[in-house]
Amino acid sequence: MRSPPVAILIPTRNRWAKTQRFLTTLTQQTYAKVEVIVADSHSTDGTPELIAANFPDVTVIRCSDRAFWAGAMNAAVRTAMT
Repeated sequence: MRSPPVAILIPTRNRWAKTQRFLTTLTQQTYAKVEVIVADSHSTDGTPELIAANFPDVTVIRCSDRAFWAGAMNAAVRTAMT
């Protein structure tokens, strides 16, 4: 039986330490077809840049300051569906 692809969608805003811990934990999973998408809602603490530097396999989407949780998740879902 083939394993279906899975997308893990993570909304964030100015939460580098928490996002880093979560992404570090995800690197230990063994499922073969995982895509990780972080939707950053206008962080000012360098979260998107730090993710790109430390987790190059993670897709980072930059959302507007007004995106909040729902808007960030919608952007992540649209990315996962393409």
